[in-house]
Amino acid sequence: MFKNKKIAARYASVFLAQAIQSGIVKRIHSDLSFLHHQFREHPILDNILNNPTIPHAGKRKLLQTIGNEVLSPMVWRLLEILIDQHQIGLLKEILTAFSVAYHHHMGIQFALVTTAVALPEALIKKLVEEVKRWVPCKEVRMKQQIDLSIIGGYILQIGGLKLDKSIKHGLQALQSVLH
Repeated sequence: MFKNKKIAARYASVFLAQAIQSGIVKRIHSDLSFLHHQFREHPILDNILNNPTIPHAGKRKLLQTIGNEVLSPMVWRLLEILIDQHQIGLLKEILTAFSVAYHHHMGIQFALVTTAVALPEALIKKLVEEVKRWVPCKEVRMKQQIDLSIIGGYILQIGGLKLDKSIKHGLQALQSVLH
C-alpha cells in the first residue's frame, strides 16, 4: 500500500511539473478533479481499473466513455501511459496525490476547526488570518466541525499540526497533573 502511494506521488509530481511547464495547470487540475469526482460517484470504477481480468482495451473504452469529450489531450496521454505501463489501477491514488501537490503549489492550506458550537463567519475569518500568519500560504480553506464533547474553546488542525485549546483538553491536562 505504501509503495503504491509512493509511485502515485511520483506520477503526480511529474505530471504537475509538466502541467506547470505547459501553462495549463488549472485546466489539468479541473480535468483530474472531474475524474476524481467520477470515482466518488461510481465506486465500482476503482474495482474495474484494478481488475487484472479486464483487458486494457476494456479499461481504455471505459475511460473514453467517462471523459471522451471533457478531458484534455495531456490527461489522455497520462491515462494511456498508465494503461500501457499496467499502472491504471493507481489512478485514484494519483488523482489524490496530484490534488495535494496542486494545492501545495498554489499555496492553498486546508484547516479544520472543531468547536462545541458553530462559529460566526467573522470569527472564522479571524482564525483564517491567524493561520496565514502561522503557516506560509496564500489561501486557507477552513472547514468547521462541531463536537459537543470539547465543552468549549477549539481544536485547530492544519495538515499534521494540531492546536488543542479546548476546555476538555485543559481539564484532562489538569487531571493528569493532580494524579
